[in-house]
Amino acid sequence: MKRNKLVLVFIISLFLPLFSCVYSPLREKSMNGKWKFSVGDNVQWSKAEFDDSKWGSIRVPGTWDSDGLIEYNGYVWYRNHFRLSTKFKSIPLDLEIDGVSDPIEVYFNGFLIGKSVDLNSDNNKNRGSKKKYFVSPTIIKVDNIVAIRMYKTNNDEILGNIRLVMKDDIPIDQSLEGQWKFNIKDNMVWKNPEFNDADWKLLQVPERIDNQGYGDYDGYFWYRKKFDLSPQLRGKKLVFVLGKIDDVDQAFINGEMIGSTGYLTANSDTINVNNESNVFRGYYVPDNITLRDTGNVIAVRVFDAHGDAGMYEGPIGIITQESYINYWNNLHRRRR
Repeated sequence: MKRNKLVLVFIISLFLPLFSCVYSPLREKSMNGKWKFSVGDNVQWSKAEFDDSKWGSIRVPGTWDSDGLIEYNGYVWYRNHFRLSTKFKSIPLDLEIDGVSDPIEVYFNGFLIGKSVDLNSDNNKNRGSKKKYFVSPTIIKVDNIVAIRMYKTNNDEILGNIRLVMKDDIPIDQSLEGQWKFNIKDNMVWKNPEFNDADWKLLQVPERIDNQGYGDYDGYFWYRKKFDLSPQLRGKKLVFVLGKIDDVDQAFINGEMIGSTGYLTANSDTINVNNESNVFRGYYVPDNITLRDTGNVIAVRVFDAHGDAGMYEGPIGIITQESYINYWNNLHRRRR
């Protein structure tokens, strides 16, 4: 009898890895395989409802030249149709793309979730780089479309492995990722909510400014974004999560500073930096600062000493102080 029990335990131990694989939560969905594909350019091709049934197909990952496009230069589009479980509707995702050889724009169900420099520019900083774009649960459906717009140059163009990854990040209550107003140089007037930034550029956040046309720039620059406060956050103590910024920064809400990393003086072109680019930013809103229901402005003043720069890693958004504290306490307990 004892021997039979030992044999049973041994057999169960052989199959435990299989059971653990079956019941472990899905963390990643590969999107490799055949995608719909077309040369040319049309803004309607980003829309979820566009009919691409007459398009050809192309394999991802792969190179265009291996698919007979060695002599073509210009715009191309990829589109992929896929289904997700309803559980994904409440879970933020990252869309990760390996080995991007050229500037791209990425759309999820018709919403722009990421872009690099102007598509018709030949920016070598993008070649072979990995891209990661945040997908908000608010745009995730059961039936989904990812559309990618690229500009082919004379190089052997590559689109690498593509995957959707469930984020294990801070559970942001209101995302602020996407396009922000951007300007180089420095002027403290730019922190004020009434300042008119209509002529500023639009840049993607999070993303390095080096990949968006500012590869040679070092010094001061500013971001601004206007937003309405989500109804479920009104009247609560909040934290603004700004991810990682290269190099040092100050953050303002409606003209009032809520936090800083590193040391920025009022008027100085020489700033000492010391690994601040790897520091995660989470700025508590002081009790004396009240956010409006509509028309708030967040402004971020940044100084880059050298190399890559910008608000380059998320998440970017707003969370209640209670949820923020709980997240870090739970993370501490899991890592002990």
